[in-house]
Amino acid sequence: MQKSRLAVIGDFCLDVYWHADMRKSELSSETPHYPLPIVHERMSPGGAGNVVANILALQPAQVKCLGCLGEDWRGREYLAILQRLGADTTGLIIDAKRWTDTYIKPLRQGISDVIYEDPRLDFLNSETLAAETEERLLAELDALD
Repeated sequence: MQKSRLAVIGDFCLDVYWHADMRKSELSSETPHYPLPIVHERMSPGGAGNVVANILALQPAQVKCLGCLGEDWRGREYLAILQRLGADTTGLIIDAKRWTDTYIKPLRQGISDVIYEDPRLDFLNSETLAAETEERLLAELDALD
């Protein structure tokens, strides 16, 4: 039986989880704060990439990604994650004038059994897509058969 072929178009943003062990935190000598000693970092596809990962986990289809990433380390990491999952990333446009939208979620643990999520740190583009990038995305969409 032939596998289905799907395309997912949307916002591809990286989710980053920073796990801080507060038992290792010491009062900063530079500020009156206790830093978050990161002991583990985990990255996963967010936004449209989460949809791609869920579809691929079921293995019913080949999935092509259509979207835009920045030309930065976050975009390179995102591409690597999607490729390891088996996604077709040829429809992801890399735009040197943008960065990859990223949501960093610090998680504190270690003092009690409770894991506490601190406010998120967001790396977002405030500008709309450039006309050239939009045209390239539309061309990728038109090329789907």
